[in-house]
Amino acid sequence: MEKQADIRILIACHKPTYVPENPIFYPVQVGTALTEKRLEHMAYRDNEGDNISEKNPDYCELTAQYWAWKHLDCDYYGFFHYRRYLTFRNLSPVTAKGKIIGKRHIPYIELDSVWEDLTPYWIEEDWMCRQIEQYDLLTVYRERINTTVYRQYCQYHDGNNLNQMLALLNRIYPEYADAADAYMHSKEIYYMNMYIMKKELFQKYMEWLFTLLSAFEAERKEADRQKQEPRLIGYLAERLFGIFYLYQRNRGTQCAELPYLKFYHTEPGKEESTSNIREFRLKPTKIKIKIDMRRLNRLFPAGSLRRVLLRGLFLRKKKKKRKEKDMNLFLKRLGGFYKYRFLMQQLVTKDIKLKYRRSFLGYLWSILNPLMVMVIMVIVFSNMFRSDITNLDRKSTRLNSSHT
Repeated sequence: MEKQADIRILIACHKPTYVPENPIFYPVQVGTALTEKRLEHMAYRDNEGDNISEKNPDYCELTAQYWAWKHLDCDYYGFFHYRRYLTFRNLSPVTAKGKIIGKRHIPYIELDSVWEDLTPYWIEEDWMCRQIEQYDLLTVYRERINTTVYRQYCQYHDGNNLNQMLALLNRIYPEYADAADAYMHSKEIYYMNMYIMKKELFQKYMEWLFTLLSAFEAERKEADRQKQEPRLIGYLAERLFGIFYLYQRNRGTQCAELPYLKFYHTEPGKEESTSNIREFRLKPTKIKIKIDMRRLNRLFPAGSLRRVLLRGLFLRKKKKKRKEKDMNLFLKRLGGFYKYRFLMQQLVTKDIKLKYRRSFLGYLWSILNPLMVMVIMVIVFSNMFRSDITNLDRKSTRLNSSHT
């Protein structure tokens, strides 16, 4: 009988969390170095041995991936979130050209809590292992967005950071340049930093990823680090994963994409809490409405055309408001010039007086100088173009004769 592969899927947890029973699920506490609290029922903690646990606020789930890279030895490495799990019900193989084999699916399925019956979603050990062993890399299902991956990042984050990272990528790993360009211009994105990889590929990915992240941190000034947005490295790593995935897929790596389950409630003791109500204010009025986000997401499922159109409409409104804001700022600055027109007049007058105070012609020289330059240019060019260019005339004669 063939030996089953050693598959370990680490579930990144930063608070008390219920993890479904499955022998290949290994909950790991992330950011352990930053707290004295130790979560119960954890298989691992990311502050043991060689680790970057203290960087968790910026690196997010990457601290668990780094720890696994340095300390675990298995055939497959996988990484889920405490409230997001890949579902093996609708596994879709992918060709080297990126084409989905079979029916397209929505990127994720929303469930009220992790205590629900998960049998319909096929996250049972034997079935998962059989599917995983057929591939080198499995990741989340691609999600369609209404703009490119590059522009989507710039809409929500500082684009300079992404530009810096892409420049580093082109310098350190130039062979990835084409994949980076293709992914940045794509309208399909891979979120979450969730995947399952074969050992050799995982080792290569970790070496590649942390080389880039280390170089990025080394280039950043201390002042930039202090004011950088939270989770910056995690956001950048999401985009880097898409580039790595595209590159490996194009080279013939056996890949598959799967939807993921998104749970709203995973904390023990809160089994009865099943609502996900958010309150919104209808601008410009003061009317407040409550919306069940689960129902909203079911009406506009991720990856659907309805979702793309809704987000596009919302973003167009934001862009319109931004343009109006820019115009108001422009008019405000023009008003500033008008307000201080007397001061500007005095400064300009003073500058002219100082510039021509020792000149014989005074202010008149400021008019005569460009006029004299113009006269000289007229004389020179009129004399140059008065004579014919013989070679040009001969060529034009030959062309005319050949046409006739």
